[in-house]
Amino acid sequence: MTKKLSGRSISKKYIELHGQFGEFDIDSKKIKITYFSTYASSRNKLHNSFDLLRELKPMRERVLAKEISNLDSLLQRDLNDFRVANELIPYLTNSQPPIAFFPAVLAVLIPKGFIAQNEESKYPVGSRTDGDTNSIINYEDCWKLEIFKFGDQESSLGALSIDPENVDIIVLDGQHRSNAFRVVSGTFENDRNSIYSTFYKDIQPIKDFKADLPVTIIWFDNDSQNFDPKLISRRLFVDVNNSAKKVSKSRTILLDEYEIPSLLTRFFYSKLADSRKFNSGEFSLFHSDFDLDSDISVSSNNAFAITNPQIIYDIFSWICLGRTDRYHSLDSYSVGRESFRNSEIAFGRIFDNESFNEKHIQSDESLFDQRRVVLKSSDMIGEFSKSYEEKLGSSFFRIYSDFNFFRNHYKAAELIDSTQDQMDHVENAVWEDIFRGGEGLYYTFKDRNLRMKDDIAWKKYQAAIDSIEKKFKERRKDLFEGHEISKVNKAYDSANTKAFQIAVFMALDLFKEDLDLDSVYEDYISRLNSKSPDNWVIILTDIRQKVVKETSPKMWPAYQKVILRAIQSEETTYYDSENFHDSPDGKVFYSELKNSLNSWIDLNDEVDFEELTLGKIGKKVYGKWIESAQNSTEELFLSADILPIPDVDYFVEGKDYLGDQIEKLKG
Repeated sequence: MTKKLSGRSISKKYIELHGQFGEFDIDSKKIKITYFSTYASSRNKLHNSFDLLRELKPMRERVLAKEISNLDSLLQRDLNDFRVANELIPYLTNSQPPIAFFPAVLAVLIPKGFIAQNEESKYPVGSRTDGDTNSIINYEDCWKLEIFKFGDQESSLGALSIDPENVDIIVLDGQHRSNAFRVVSGTFENDRNSIYSTFYKDIQPIKDFKADLPVTIIWFDNDSQNFDPKLISRRLFVDVNNSAKKVSKSRTILLDEYEIPSLLTRFFYSKLADSRKFNSGEFSLFHSDFDLDSDISVSSNNAFAITNPQIIYDIFSWICLGRTDRYHSLDSYSVGRESFRNSEIAFGRIFDNESFNEKHIQSDESLFDQRRVVLKSSDMIGEFSKSYEEKLGSSFFRIYSDFNFFRNHYKAAELIDSTQDQMDHVENAVWEDIFRGGEGLYYTFKDRNLRMKDDIAWKKYQAAIDSIEKKFKERRKDLFEGHEISKVNKAYDSANTKAFQIAVFMALDLFKEDLDLDSVYEDYISRLNSKSPDNWVIILTDIRQKVVKETSPKMWPAYQKVILRAIQSEETTYYDSENFHDSPDGKVFYSELKNSLNSWIDLNDEVDFEELTLGKIGKKVYGKWIESAQNSTEELFLSADILPIPDVDYFVEGKDYLGDQIEKLKG
């Protein structure tokens, strides 16, 4: 049967481009890349270069984020419209600087259906036909390359014909450049009711815009349809972008193909993309801030996010490469960070399969600012992913999915989602494109430093963001009994920190003792859920404020001790009367006593510290201090359904503590 794109007969629906081609063919690599250098232009709207320009669309115009189940495709969706409108377009249109030029855009040919992982889509295999004049390589019904001959010799010049009905032209590098070109040339389809029109509504296309945009188009030559070009495109995306521009820390983590914690983070997010996508009522990409566009120390907080890649990265760093034993002493509430991420021995205790273990990783000392542990070979990513799913995948996923305090958060998000048909146009656009868009628009609109903040449309979208987040927090508060909204919000602010979430896994690591994580995580979740969501509000606010004084890495074990105290049972006891002085209860009790002693000293200006004794204070006075401290401590923990530690002699503990404090005052 004759191929649709054979010979010189080309239907008008195909985009026929002229240019120069070449091959990136390395003997050690399994797949060859063919590249074709041409240009896109709006000089002549009847020319194929104009059709190409129209096809250089960002990923978001190809498929909705919620329809994508592949993390690699999602990572290519981000497009900073503010940068396009306020940096690149002025660069093209303003007289200063006096010259302007964009380097080539890099795009890849992908059959339709690959982005959304359509099972019926196969990558076309090239079939060559040598003619008397030119040679032709047909890629089934998708595209063809015609190789021009000069005399008897083939040249590097040719014609590339693309069927836009069967092929997506995906921009790997240059989304911002191509979109700027499309806007200026009038090929950008600007829906005035779209949220993106906010960025471009005051920009008028230039009539007779006379500039050509260099474009390099690539595709993959392989003798089998059974390979996924997204993996190769992703590798190219990493290579061209890591050297071309600074990307966010979260994006760097998800793009890294060698560092162990980065790969583990990507495995975690890949499962979310594949199984949950942007579902609002359960733990999913919607709640995990995968498109966070800056460091968490400077970024606004998306109200719907529970975690983000930077937190997950540090959790994996600690649990897979950390010296966990240094954190597990029940009397230690702080520790140095030097034991945090570098133990290959710790890694081998978890990943101990014959097919993948610590022998497949190594230290990378090439970076002076941070020691990294990396894969020896990227060929082991598949085995690493399988081993992760076997050893850690379920435990990590289920803790975020099944922890009852987090589940209330997801329920509230689902309540907002269920009212989408009641939203006005602006709120609906915000919900779909900002909260569920997967391209970091939330952080663009929340950035107070952007010049568009005084724009009326801009303010409308900002107001809609604030309105939806406010409604969400109100719905979330309604799922708790007897707590003010400010307290519930504060509890989630605490739970969403790196300190708390790492501590959850620190506590799991100690809870499991010498067993594997995958054998104990369900029991651990059951222990977490033995406290109600309302109990966790108290734990994460009132108790946390008394025990955890700060959230820096050195204080993460303090959170761990609070969690251990919350999940303590008759069968699993961490604190008793013997080590009461090291318990969270003890920390609160002694703090109350210290406050009472300091208040007494402040009221007695002429206290002679050298002569001060408990006897001079009087048993009746310090006895009341001890009784008050005991009552307030027990009431605090009981308010979170945490029973008092039995058999504690508070009077003896309190008297000894006060005596020690007085001796310190004398010193």
